[in-house]
Amino acid sequence: MTHILVAGKLHSVGVEKLNLLRASGLKVTYIEEIDEPSYAKHIKTADALIIRTQPLSAATIKKAENLKVVSRHGVGYDAVDLDSLNARGIPLTIVSDVNSVSVAEQAMMQLLAGAKQVIRADKAVRDPTKWDWRNQLQQREISEKNLLIIGYGRAGKKLAQMAAGFNMNIKGRNRIRSNETRNDYCKYSSRWSNV
Repeated sequence: MTHILVAGKLHSVGVEKLNLLRASGLKVTYIEEIDEPSYAKHIKTADALIIRTQPLSAATIKKAENLKVVSRHGVGYDAVDLDSLNARGIPLTIVSDVNSVSVAEQAMMQLLAGAKQVIRADKAVRDPTKWDWRNQLQQREISEKNLLIIGYGRAGKKLAQMAAGFNMNIKGRNRIRSNETRNDYCKYSSRWSNV
């Protein structure tokens, strides 16, 4: 029986998909913890491993007697021992565009929270003795402000699109130059001297 090992907490929709796999006759081991030791004890019989952000070391790969494929949630794989996987001929797959909207939204939220002093504003609203804080005019607008996006990949492009909605002046910088990095929202440069 094929054994799929899933390490890292999943959204409820993902858990439902795992239940469908079980119902189809596959053995599925689901470990919510995100540290390597929590799933390493199940790796010996796994045919496939799905991990999120946790590491996958050479020591764990060595224990994986049946492993045929590893899938990593997201695009980064710096915590995965590629040399050990390659030595065994085990492919690593990544889910390339799974979080770019969430990452861009988080960055946009941080920009707005900083400009509008959200934490101070929240305290002022909740504490009547601090209500006068609003008259200090510490909040700032982001419209027509400059935004430099370093790492102008999928999430960077989505952030540029969101920031354009706030009328920001956007420049992007990416280490990999390609036509895919350009869009209508950003003045892109592959050279630091131009940003």
